[in-house]
Amino acid sequence: MRRMLGERIVVNIDDLRNTARGAILPNDTQYVPRKMSRMMRAMRAARLTRKTSEKLRSDWMLQTISQSNASVVFVHFLDYATQFNDVWRRLSIPVVVHCHGYDVHWDVRHMVKKRIVHSACYTDRVRSLAENVWFIANSSFTKRQLQDLDINPNKIFLKRFGVPVSEKPRSLSEQERPQVLFLGRLVDFKGPLETTRAFSQIASNHPGTSLDIAGDGGLAAELDDLIRELKVDSRINRHGTVSPDRGTELRRRAAIFTAHNQKGAITGQEEAFGVSLLEAMGEGIPVVTGRSGGIPDFIKHGENGLLFEPGDIDAHAGMLDDLLSSKHGRESLGLAAWETVRDNYQSHHELADMNSIFQQVSQLGSCPTLCEPVLQRVA
Repeated sequence: MRRMLGERIVVNIDDLRNTARGAILPNDTQYVPRKMSRMMRAMRAARLTRKTSEKLRSDWMLQTISQSNASVVFVHFLDYATQFNDVWRRLSIPVVVHCHGYDVHWDVRHMVKKRIVHSACYTDRVRSLAENVWFIANSSFTKRQLQDLDINPNKIFLKRFGVPVSEKPRSLSEQERPQVLFLGRLVDFKGPLETTRAFSQIASNHPGTSLDIAGDGGLAAELDDLIRELKVDSRINRHGTVSPDRGTELRRRAAIFTAHNQKGAITGQEEAFGVSLLEAMGEGIPVVTGRSGGIPDFIKHGENGLLFEPGDIDAHAGMLDDLLSSKHGRESLGLAAWETVRDNYQSHHELADMNSIFQQVSQLGSCPTLCEPVLQRVA
């Protein structure tokens, strides 16, 4: 998004709290102070100032935005936006908050620590965001989550993601054995364990076909144990975390992209959108996954992909089996998937959506009664 917006960004702000100590920081970015300076801590200790660290951070944010001559503030992640609500109230320009996923799951739990991620007052803080705050939802699912908190639907915009699209859908030669790819974090709502069980059911039907699992996360150790338990070590390749270039390589040798998207039993989270699925579709790879979260916005069962009911491992296995057995079926779905991305989900589609949103909020300010929902997801 930064690259797409280019010179329209007059100031780029990040938070030192979100960066690892010692990290190389881009010199075109300004950073919200991580904490008080030594001088300010000394002044507070001596009671020469009553400012807290949070108040200093807010004052810094307000001053930096005010001096930038920005006409719109674009904030990523709803939970981050709630940290600076006092700043948004003091601004005379609109604030657009891009919601991504975990930030609209009100009771989401940490995959490993199993604790609630958001504070007890999080939903109240979302509801009390300033009148000049607008929302971008990355899917119909995300929009529904916001509306469940009584956020005015007229202040919520749907925005498409843009991903690369190949010149034409990839087709395997007759000599190549079709391979299956899971690429994503090893977390419960993406279903790496269920995907492994589904593949193990049909692996013997397709000699020479393997499942590549690329990614890391809280289920890594449990996944390795399951692979050994099911005795599919020789048929499943574990790659761990991969670079974007390596991810591209894995997609280019895959005939099917799969996951078992569902509501996570531990996290309570669902896939709000699913960019990795869309990236595979942009290569002309048919996707097999669970009907969950925002995925049905861009995958229509039997038309440009295959969707099963989450938790139905037999259905997952059956769909993989059918596609692995049918080169024509794979190519037909892959072509439709590729056309979906080509026609609706390239970078210029995303940029057009963002420009339209920024233009409308600039005209409307904080008056949602003048605004009807404008950007509908293109299927």
